[in-house]
Amino acid sequence: MIDQEVVGIRINEMNEIWISYVSLFAALCFLSVLKSNYAILQKSTLSTTISDDYNDLKQERNKFLHNVRQKPNIIVIIADDMGWNDVSFHGSNQIPTPNIDALAYNGVILNSHYVSPLCTPSRATLLTGKYPTRLGLQHSVLLHAEPRGLPLNETLLPQYLKKAGYVTHAVGKWHLGYYKKVYTPTYRGFDTFFGYYNGLQDYYTHNSADLSEPNALEGFDMRRNLSIAWDTLNKYSTDLFTEESVRLINSHDTKDPMFLYLAHLAPHSGNSNDLLQAPDEEIAKFGYINDPERRIYAGRY
Repeated sequence: MIDQEVVGIRINEMNEIWISYVSLFAALCFLSVLKSNYAILQKSTLSTTISDDYNDLKQERNKFLHNVRQKPNIIVIIADDMGWNDVSFHGSNQIPTPNIDALAYNGVILNSHYVSPLCTPSRATLLTGKYPTRLGLQHSVLLHAEPRGLPLNETLLPQYLKKAGYVTHAVGKWHLGYYKKVYTPTYRGFDTFFGYYNGLQDYYTHNSADLSEPNALEGFDMRRNLSIAWDTLNKYSTDLFTEESVRLINSHDTKDPMFLYLAHLAPHSGNSNDLLQAPDEEIAKFGYINDPERRIYAGRY
């Protein structure tokens, strides 16, 4: 005889087991759906991230290409006859050169590249990209009113840049010939010129003469384009060239790129009768230098 109570208990146990199985199955199904949804969500998030990164990169690329198409302004500064040990970024602690140091530390220092130790050959190479021997200017500097100059068949850097849409300016020392107008800066690719033609001049009177030459003539050598700049008399050359360069930069119309060639006289010597010249207030800053001539030289920086 079947015990109904026992059977009822068994049925209840089986129901509980089935309910457990159904609950477990439902839980597994829920987890599976959750996992699937998480994967979809994760994939969607990843796609969004990739899309955002791509858009960011595209914007950076477009910005870069825009900047490349925007031709940069170019400023070339020459420190004439500057010694290796005169600048503090080479380890000298005698003459502070913070602005030169800043240019060096924020740019590229070329320790294995050399130039001619003479003015004319170095400038000819810089403006043509050729060795002085290929220009016939390797032997020495151009002397006052010497009837030659940088060959006219050479195309100079400012001429190339003008073809590329640049406005071009030359400030300071030329020393590449001037015995005919066609050798002067405004005939060699520069839109404007403010400076002197010869290799040296008095820092204040702007007279130019190498008195070591027999029968040398001394004359005023400061020009604005082809006109004599009498208004510069008794004004310190370094200040004049710096102020002119700042004026050109501030007044430049930014719709066109600019090329500025700033060839300072400093720290080159003046005329042979007064080689060392600097403002008194600058010389006074170097009282710790024993050599009085070295103090004047340091004052030029």
